[in-house]
Amino acid sequence: MKKIIILIGVLLFQWVGAQQSFSLQEAIDYTLEHNYDIQRSELEIKKAEKKIWETTATGLPHIDGGVDYNYNIDIPVAVFQGQIIPLGSKQNLTANIQATQLIFSGSYIVGLQSAKAFKKISLLSKEKVRSTLMEAVINAYAGVLIGKENIKILENNLKTTDKNLYEITEIYKAGMTEQQNVDQLKYTVTKLKSSINFAKSQEKKAENTLKYIMGIPQSQEIVLTGTLDDLMQDYLILLSKENAQKIEEHIDYQIADHQVHINELQVKYEKSKALPSLSTFLSHSQNNFSKEEALFKGFDQWNPTTVWGLKLTVPIFSSLERSAKTQQAKITLEQSKLDRDKKQQELIQNMENAQSDYQVAIQNYDAAKQLVDLSQSIYDKEQIKFTEGMTTSMNLTTAEEQLYQAQNQYIQSIFNVVQSKSALYQAMGKY
Repeated sequence: MKKIIILIGVLLFQWVGAQQSFSLQEAIDYTLEHNYDIQRSELEIKKAEKKIWETTATGLPHIDGGVDYNYNIDIPVAVFQGQIIPLGSKQNLTANIQATQLIFSGSYIVGLQSAKAFKKISLLSKEKVRSTLMEAVINAYAGVLIGKENIKILENNLKTTDKNLYEITEIYKAGMTEQQNVDQLKYTVTKLKSSINFAKSQEKKAENTLKYIMGIPQSQEIVLTGTLDDLMQDYLILLSKENAQKIEEHIDYQIADHQVHINELQVKYEKSKALPSLSTFLSHSQNNFSKEEALFKGFDQWNPTTVWGLKLTVPIFSSLERSAKTQQAKITLEQSKLDRDKKQQELIQNMENAQSDYQVAIQNYDAAKQLVDLSQSIYDKEQIKFTEGMTTSMNLTTAEEQLYQAQNQYIQSIFNVVQSKSALYQAMGKY
């Protein structure tokens, strides 16, 4: 018996240990570290950093070396004054090393600036992903809590209806009511059980969605420690426009503005192609010759060659190709400026609409709570009348349907409040 108790204790400990508990803030923090998109954004930043070094390295010294070996199966010859003169030797071995250094290139300077700009766009993209994820995880977390609350309400309704069914069945057995009244309550019980099964399925889907957003394996069990009451206390606090960030600080505007900067660099890059470029090189080689037939035999004297030089490239005429590319880049720049201005107005519009939607959602929530209280009072009174034989089952059913409809509206109003406030936070740039 003692061994069984110990085994049960071990299994219980393992089951509890396999679960993870999350408050809303803990769920947000976990998501911002483990979500697949956020991890991919971090890899994009690392890639951009490597791109910067790749671009930087093109302007730093490059050293290349090599070894060439030639074996002339047939030595070329020349005829001079009737005599055949061999040209070259049977074998030739050359080892060389060359260092090159870019001294000036306008394209290189602009290219380096562009590489750094692309890293910043990666950082902004990660911030955008972070902002989107915060809204998504809050809505998903609330969705699970709302699903649990819906199940709780339906189960309470079922418990009450089961009690009514028992009482009306006993009254029917005593011959004091009709079979139709019993059947009507049986119908309601069956419908409620079906609604509970559907609600449980929806709550499970909401939990799976939350785990996917957070980056948790679907097989992992999670427990939400937050409550719907705590969530609603925070989400029923009205926000004014003064709480919003400046439009210029909104992540969407920053992305659009940075795209303008990238296009400005592209214009500079196209213009830089008309500038000359200058580089230098230093080359050293060692040559050795052999008249021996055997491979790699007879190499006895190395002949050095060292060369230093400069290379200047000056673009002269491109049949207006460079001009056409520059004009295209300028047009793209103007388009990005228009996109930035459009995004600014879009963000202002979104904030106005989100503010209005949030206020309406709170008003609907308050109205839904009142309707639940009123319909509950009506149902309770109708229930008493029904058990006392003072009203019909049809009237009780009507009161039930009115109560269930009010409860559904209440549940939906909670989700609308959470969703609309998350959208408002997004519009204000608070995430």
